[in-house]
Amino acid sequence: MADQLTETPSLPAQNAPTIQDLQANKTLWYKLHVFIHDLHNFSTNPSSHSRLDSVVDPSYISLPYFTPSEVTLLKSTVIENDKTFEQIIQETLIERLNRTTKKRVESSDCRTCAAHDFCADFREGAWD
Repeated sequence: MADQLTETPSLPAQNAPTIQDLQANKTLWYKLHVFIHDLHNFSTNPSSHSRLDSVVDPSYISLPYFTPSEVTLLKSTVIENDKTFEQIIQETLIERLNRTTKKRVESSDCRTCAAHDFCADFREGAWD
């Protein structure tokens, strides 16, 4: 079986943005809600499906939802226990990849599903 991925956590900057900072940016906060909506409605809403399918970043935090500067801001936001959103995404991706690797032995379908795999993280992060 493939080796499991390991992570190298880093400490967030002292002046890292918080969720409250994101809420103060009404445009970005709206975009977050559109993104969460699309994750929730991926299988039932063709527009949601289309937007999510156009994302090329493995973290799904990129265009068409967020500009590069917004991505930087979002990923550096402290979410919980002094972890940045980027660290939480990495942990989630590693956990999902490890789980998928285990399932691969039994099945030929080993895709990660953004709607299922990331939506809970956004809710836990108090985004919506």
